[in-house]
Amino acid sequence: MHLYRITTLLIAITLLLSVLTANAQNNNGLSVEVWKQKVVRNINIAYKLDSNGRTKDRFSVDSAFFQPIFSQVLNGTIAAYGTDLPQFTRRLSLRELNDSDVSDRDQDSITIVDPITNEEKTIALRKGPDYANIHKIAILEEWSFYPYTGKTEIKVNGIAPVVDLYDEYGIFRGSQKMIWVRYDDVRNLIDKYDQDHQGNMIANLIWDDYFSRDITCKNNAQKNGNNSNEVWKEIIIRDIDLATKEDTNHHWIGAISVDSLLFERIINAMKAGKLQGYRSDDLGFSNKLSYKKLKPLPEYISDTTIYKSQSEKADTVIQHTYIDYTKFHKYKILEEWSFDPLAKETKVNILGIAPIYEIYRFGIEYIGSQTMFWLRYSDVQNMINNYRGQFYYNQHSWENSMPGTIWENYFFSDVKPKTLN
Repeated sequence: MHLYRITTLLIAITLLLSVLTANAQNNNGLSVEVWKQKVVRNINIAYKLDSNGRTKDRFSVDSAFFQPIFSQVLNGTIAAYGTDLPQFTRRLSLRELNDSDVSDRDQDSITIVDPITNEEKTIALRKGPDYANIHKIAILEEWSFYPYTGKTEIKVNGIAPVVDLYDEYGIFRGSQKMIWVRYDDVRNLIDKYDQDHQGNMIANLIWDDYFSRDITCKNNAQKNGNNSNEVWKEIIIRDIDLATKEDTNHHWIGAISVDSLLFERIINAMKAGKLQGYRSDDLGFSNKLSYKKLKPLPEYISDTTIYKSQSEKADTVIQHTYIDYTKFHKYKILEEWSFDPLAKETKVNILGIAPIYEIYRFGIEYIGSQTMFWLRYSDVQNMINNYRGQFYYNQHSWENSMPGTIWENYFFSDVKPKTLN
């Protein structure tokens, strides 16, 4: 009997722990999951030329950025790593550095006459890198995305000088990273460079490379005077498509189709008054839009069936009206990007989403598209992520889910996001 009670107690404790664990996962697991990706971006620090071929600023490309870094690398103050993958796994010895392009990229020779023997001798001259011609740097970043909250954090972990290679005929053959150094190890040198080169700050170049625009960022230190410690911000809009990605091959296992239920749940929630929508031109979420004020949804399709009654002479027309939710798989994503110019850290916060309706003439000829309405992302994040107690995108193909598509779009889209400023 005593053994039975102990066994019963153990079973009860086990069940209790399993319930607590399940609740912890349901309540907290969604918000703590993070997806990570390391990326490399190449940035050109050379000054841009105007229409007359002159630099827009009075500074020219000089050795002020690379020379201090190489000097401290060669004297052992800063650790340098090989360009192997993954980065920062193989630290270079001073002997390797002395034999590398860091200390001797170019060689030249001169002929001298020995004053004693009158014999001619050829002497090789060892020259250091031509710093002025190294005007590209590779930026190693780690991107962290929290799918539940729609927040992204981007941190610069390292930089690598990049040299262009030419053959003996002067034909460009490609680019090559020279060494990797950790960003934290050279942060002071970069900050000093940015202070001395307000017209060509590394911080500006990293920040501006994220976006597609014709003018420089309004929030940069050059226009804010000495306020270089301020966080810079931009509001951008990106377009994503949840539709199944095109595949020219036919597989015996079919891909999971577009998540058409997301738009259906949004419409039903708005109709029930559980979800607040905002006007399509309202990026500040101040002009509320009720379901009744929504334009008649043009996705309604009338399916007409003619039923011939035997008792009546006239035919009976039965009309069915339904919504083809699968047509709504494109969305606009409203994001706020913020950048700490000193820490070289970027944060992206999704503010809202907007369904896009594509308009066709006679159902064939594409005319254009329109934004239907805006929703706060915080209002729909549960609907997007937490469905039936677990991540909703696990019910569908990861690549067709809202979080998966947003994450993929950062790296595989050929179009940079355009700022609204």
